[in-house]
Amino acid sequence: MKGGDGEIPGLKRLAGLLGFTRFTRGRRKAIIRAMAILKIARMGHPLLKQVAEAVSDPRAPEIGMLVEDMIDTLADAAGAGLAAPQVHVPLRLVMFHVSAARAHREDGEEAEACPFTVLIN
Repeated sequence: MKGGDGEIPGLKRLAGLLGFTRFTRGRRKAIIRAMAILKIARMGHPLLKQVAEAVSDPRAPEIGMLVEDMIDTLADAAGAGLAAPQVHVPLRLVMFHVSAARAHREDGEEAEACPFTVLIN
């Protein structure tokens, strides 16, 4: 679904959140950008109480860069999962994994590990 000016709705706003500032006819100019560790919102932040927006184009380059930055952020935080609203981006995107070591249950039973998964809606 595209807006009247040929752009994907919300793409400019998302690009602004990700640090892109220059566009040409709805396409981003080549900008070299380093990976980032994103700031994680603390519990109680108003953004975490809002309903996240749908991702209109999961294959958009900006979404790919967001996923890469969220992977870096998740690794830096040594977490098991992260959602886009937690990094101040109000989109329906979540990633998670459960390592084999973490999959052991308290009662001693084996549980299956969950491979790294990214869900985009």
